[in-house]
Amino acid sequence: MQDSLLLFDLIMAAMLLWAGGNAAYCAFRIQRECQLIDNRYLYPGNCKPELCQDVVGFILFIVPRLWVLGVICLLMGLATLVLRFTTWVTVPDWINYGLIPGIGVGAFLWYVTVQHRAAKKFW
Repeated sequence: MQDSLLLFDLIMAAMLLWAGGNAAYCAFRIQRECQLIDNRYLYPGNCKPELCQDVVGFILFIVPRLWVLGVICLLMGLATLVLRFTTWVTVPDWINYGLIPGIGVGAFLWYVTVQHRAAKKFW
């Protein structure tokens, strides 16, 4: 049982770190280039970047929210690694298996609502 929980923790940390890194990279790249990039996770639903009606407005709307998503996911991924794979920090299981995944899932759900608002506003 303990080995499967450690595998779950490793998978959760990898997913959170990947998602956070991807979101932060997209935010950095869009902010630097001031144009939409080809990334299927960035745009809401089936919205094509070339059909965006207000590119600058979308960039100003989405970049801060991408940074928030990226930072939250990176922090939760690092917290998972530190709390589960080090011996110098011990916390209750409800934090490891409830709070940290809950914050990560909550950040994704929040971003989905942000994407839906962006679809209505910019496409």
